[in-house]
Amino acid sequence: MATKKKRSPTNFVRDKIHQGTDGSADHANVRIIQAVARTPYEETPFVVVFPAVMHGGKPFVLDLQFLMPLTKIGRALFDGHLRKLGSRPNFKTATNYTKRLRNGIVEFLNSEGLLEIGLDKFCSDIIPHFETWLNQQKDGVSRWSESTRAENYLYVKTVFEKIASDSHWKSSIPQRPRFKSNPWPHRTRSVKKKEILDDDLATRIRVASIDEIVDLVRRRGEIQRIIEEDEVDSNSKKNDGYHTLRRDREYEKIVLDIYREILKSPTIHSDCFPDTYRYILSKYNTTISEIRGLIFPRPEGLVPFVLLMALALSYNASTVLDARLGDFTVVRELSSYLVFFNDEPQPDDENESGDAPEAVDDDIEADLLANAFKPRSHKRQPVYIPIDNEPDNPYFMYGYLLNWTSNLRSFSYFGVSDKLFIFSTPKSKNGISSFTGLDGTATPQGWADALRRFRERHDLEHFTLDMLRPTSLDVTFEEFNGDIRLASIQGNHTHIDTTSRSYRSDAEKKRQYERLGAVHSRRDRWRKTDGKIDPRDHPEEFDVDCATPGWTCADPYDSPYTTKGELCEGYGRCPACPLGGVNLNSPLSCAYTLGLLEAIDNAQRSLDPKTWLQRWLPVKQRLVEKWIPSFSERAIREAKQVDIPPMPRPE
Repeated sequence: MATKKKRSPTNFVRDKIHQGTDGSADHANVRIIQAVARTPYEETPFVVVFPAVMHGGKPFVLDLQFLMPLTKIGRALFDGHLRKLGSRPNFKTATNYTKRLRNGIVEFLNSEGLLEIGLDKFCSDIIPHFETWLNQQKDGVSRWSESTRAENYLYVKTVFEKIASDSHWKSSIPQRPRFKSNPWPHRTRSVKKKEILDDDLATRIRVASIDEIVDLVRRRGEIQRIIEEDEVDSNSKKNDGYHTLRRDREYEKIVLDIYREILKSPTIHSDCFPDTYRYILSKYNTTISEIRGLIFPRPEGLVPFVLLMALALSYNASTVLDARLGDFTVVRELSSYLVFFNDEPQPDDENESGDAPEAVDDDIEADLLANAFKPRSHKRQPVYIPIDNEPDNPYFMYGYLLNWTSNLRSFSYFGVSDKLFIFSTPKSKNGISSFTGLDGTATPQGWADALRRFRERHDLEHFTLDMLRPTSLDVTFEEFNGDIRLASIQGNHTHIDTTSRSYRSDAEKKRQYERLGAVHSRRDRWRKTDGKIDPRDHPEEFDVDCATPGWTCADPYDSPYTTKGELCEGYGRCPACPLGGVNLNSPLSCAYTLGLLEAIDNAQRSLDPKTWLQRWLPVKQRLVEKWIPSFSERAIREAKQVDIPPMPRPE
């Protein structure tokens, strides 16, 4: 059993690292140049270089010199802003947040002549004044929309929360500023619709991905068999001179030659092999390129793994494409302790086997912990997945990818070797690349081309990787009756508002209207029947729309006892109704059926004889002659031990 190792911070330009004033490593990947402002931006204060974030082929440079005139509060805003951005921000997000800071609080302090204000005065006097400034009008028209005002106001709130949590600035703040939770709660927000896949397309994508993985396992297994049999034959020849002859020996010899040469050099071109190889391989409907793809992954070979991982983990496209080896760990829960069974894989680890983490004790239930980093939220996204060896299980896929790429990683370089999805390509350095390049912030065209070929191979309608996460969360909504808290957990959202605003699809909204309509119909029926039909306390296995407890109805809105289109009010009459049914193996349903028979017998003493004979005698006959004798012996035996409340009196 191994313990989980703590990952050390990235090691680069140690003399230029800006550490957090509280000793934290929030800025461990941020190089901040604090020299005198003279020549290039590299020597300018309030300019930040993010070496891990590439933009336009160069490290991302963030210019915050607009903070320099704020002599007392500028450095605090600078630190709070960087703590919000994190060590590896998304370029667009960092640019947007910087715009909110510059056009909001900094513009306000400049325009109001408050450049010399300190943190103490800011916290006590400025916030209400800032809100009033944001609400200013010109010719009776607001200068900014409510959305813009809210973004600028709430971002200052976020920055000051970061400042107040820093021990260096905490002593300069006598009391925390009192921000409103939202000064413009009724503003209209333009939220981009997140498209989801329809059920049919999602199913076909999943089936196609599984089929490709199963076929890949089979074909790579054949290559492995050839290699193993060659080793056996070689040993036999050395020992006793005996050598097994096979009908496909010529083909297998070519495969072995190609395998050995490609292992030596992943970038070797197909033209380097004799033309006779292509001719012989064509007889077996294969090519050198296809054999290369079985030895080292190609972009199109990784597509089904990416798609199934995205569906299983509900990750964003950039998060799943940039997943690292160390993001996956096998854990077993022992009482209140989580035990980690494998160290984070490293490309230079001497003990790296390329196999999936092995289970140590089969008596203890194990999960795969996927914990990839999401740049936009600056947090990891923990997801626990039960372990099995099905082709679509992340545990199987992770282990298989480790095995498939183990030889390729020995040729790769830092920044790519630790990524989960790497592949062989002649278009990149050393012939090895990943879908997200070195910085992990951009998706090169390679993924789009590989996904397009996958769609064409399986005749699938157009879809993108970005559509899988909202589809996965929509399935969560549907499976758990619209419980937004569970959907929020599934999506690793900090706030439920994010789930509601961005991931409630039109389909889920329609389902919510249907649930609301169903609840209203049941309440209306409860009122009309004076509480006789009340499904609120029914067990989960019961059909709440059925008028009789324990029974089911094929169409409760098309009952012969109630107006069409309204929920059935025919309590107790389900046994004689052509739409009625019951689970004949359920002891609970049997108990309620016996209770209904008793209630019908008791009603004979209080109801008008003609009414009872006309309405309830047919029901009793169906119960006695058909339904009760049809229950299983176990259901009848156990039903006698079930305690149920008295059934309402039939009328």
